[in-house]
Amino acid sequence: MTPASGAVPAGCLTLKARVELLEPLGSDKVVHCGLDPAQEDPLVAHLPGTSRVREGENLELTFPAEQVHLFDRATGRRVYGSARTARGR
Repeated sequence: MTPASGAVPAGCLTLKARVELLEPLGSDKVVHCGLDPAQEDPLVAHLPGTSRVREGENLELTFPAEQVHLFDRATGRRVYGSARTARGR
């Protein structure tokens, strides 16, 4: 989620999303979010269990770009976006 200061740290991405499904797992919550009403594939985020998110809520998610994992819809295989990430296969 976006820091309370509202400032996005360098090297981070921010996405606006709507919580579609919330799975409380004790110490964690798995949050399934829709990025766009026309988009079929959800964004799945793992948040601390103490997060106060609710289904139907709109969020701004902020995360380090190097921790993003993208997958090809047709093959299900991970897409590598940078040479640094590709070397780490």
